[in-house]
Amino acid sequence: MPTRTDPEPVDRPAVRRALLRGLAAVAGTSLLPAGGALAAVAPAARPTGAVLRRAISEPATLDPLRYGSASDFAILSDLFTGLTAFGPDGTVVPGCAARWRTREDGLQWTFELRAGLTWSDGRPLTAQDFAWAARRYLDPAHPGLLAFRLKALRNAAAIAAGQAAPSSLGLRAPDPRTVQVDLDYPQIDLPTLLAVLLPAPRHRIEALGEAWSRPANWVSNGPFLLQGRVVGDRIVLARNPRFHDAASVRLERVELVVAEAAAAFPRYRAGEIDVTRVSPEAVAWARREAPAQLRTAPARSATFVLFNTRRAPFDDARVRRALSLAVDREALARQVRGGDAEPAWSFVAPTTGDYQPTRGPAWRDWPRARRLEAARALLAAAGFGAARPLALRLDFVAGALEKREAVALAAMWREAGVAATLRSSDPRTLYGNVERGEFELASTAIAPMLPGPMIWFEVLATETARRNGGWSDARFDALVDAARRARSVAERTALLQQAEAIVLEQQPLAPLVFPAWQELVAPRVTAFPDNPTSIRPSRWLAVAG
Repeated sequence: MPTRTDPEPVDRPAVRRALLRGLAAVAGTSLLPAGGALAAVAPAARPTGAVLRRAISEPATLDPLRYGSASDFAILSDLFTGLTAFGPDGTVVPGCAARWRTREDGLQWTFELRAGLTWSDGRPLTAQDFAWAARRYLDPAHPGLLAFRLKALRNAAAIAAGQAAPSSLGLRAPDPRTVQVDLDYPQIDLPTLLAVLLPAPRHRIEALGEAWSRPANWVSNGPFLLQGRVVGDRIVLARNPRFHDAASVRLERVELVVAEAAAAFPRYRAGEIDVTRVSPEAVAWARREAPAQLRTAPARSATFVLFNTRRAPFDDARVRRALSLAVDREALARQVRGGDAEPAWSFVAPTTGDYQPTRGPAWRDWPRARRLEAARALLAAAGFGAARPLALRLDFVAGALEKREAVALAAMWREAGVAATLRSSDPRTLYGNVERGEFELASTAIAPMLPGPMIWFEVLATETARRNGGWSDARFDALVDAARRARSVAERTALLQQAEAIVLEQQPLAPLVFPAWQELVAPRVTAFPDNPTSIRPSRWLAVAG
């Protein structure tokens, strides 16, 4: 298996030229796209007092090893940097590791840290910090959000099951600048996975407990430091002069304003916020008044209807297929979402790296009348019809767009003889109900942090499922497990396409649309690279003076 080395950033222009020439593939996994993600972020002068103001959701924690959502991680990626990191376009680039290599059998990786790394308090940052962080992230009592994606690490599965000591984990530090990772089976995208494993300042955590994360006690290693926080209002970040690539950070301060899309829109128009996700009202205004400020790009995300297969009649694949057949995806994409989405015929978004989704079911080419006829026939075979219509409840997140979509779905199902009632709630309530199995159907979404395809399948695999409807299929599980162990992207793709075909046949969830990312970006923002993920580190952004 090939190795990959990257020069340390002593001569910055030379480093960037080397990256563009040589950062191509690590064990079959692309780290930088052709053309080079780093080309857009050459060092530039910082305007005096350069401040960017971004709208965010209130984070549940600022502990880099206890985050519970992609939105939390997006904030933490401004404050901490792992062995690898997310680049300006969402691909994974070198972080604290200057170079790495893998053994021929793929069972051992060695990461060499950059020289001179320190925490923001000046204390040396060493390989031991990463080993400690990995053990804490995989602690079975409080596992990290994506701990299951690191199960290939030697003994990780046994540690998660409480059958082995955390100290036996196959990620260790043979010396201060070397992280060695031993695996139970090959993991072709290990450098990508390690972008979500952030270091944490053990010396502060053990000395201060929870108080370490207060601004006065804060220590981190990323491009920014926590300068201030008012819960429910804002989080203020300041540039970290001890960050290993501080010269390329073009912002002096970032103000993260706590405001959901609808509440952020009037503040954006008032000039209080520079970047925000958009509400439907904001899209309409921007198209009419400021089209250049509306940034729309394909996203690595999907919306879908999740079925609770623990409950009859949704344990019957015929019922699930009938409800999926009755959905007019073209209308959802073009009319309900105003053309800012694509119909979802496959399970996996087409923007997913290193994977080619299947074309979808044969009935994607049928006219709507034929789909409705087939849906009614399936419902009749399952015992439902005019004399006994299927009645269901659809839960959805409260919001103008979400309500429009839920109302549209109910109308589409009505054409197939199905009576749907609707119930809205806040995201925490809805996802809590889903995890407890207290729902029938739920309108929800997936927007993976990582660029590869595995996370799409692992949310449904029996062993690693999160927020799913209780569906389990031995054939699917076997294919996903084999894909984890694949030695090449081509081998993995062939296995996952078979698994995707099972999902589309069994319909444990009904894919709806692949939405675009839409954000309002003020004219004063001068660098805002396209990115299909929800992780857009402030390190890569810039504003005019």
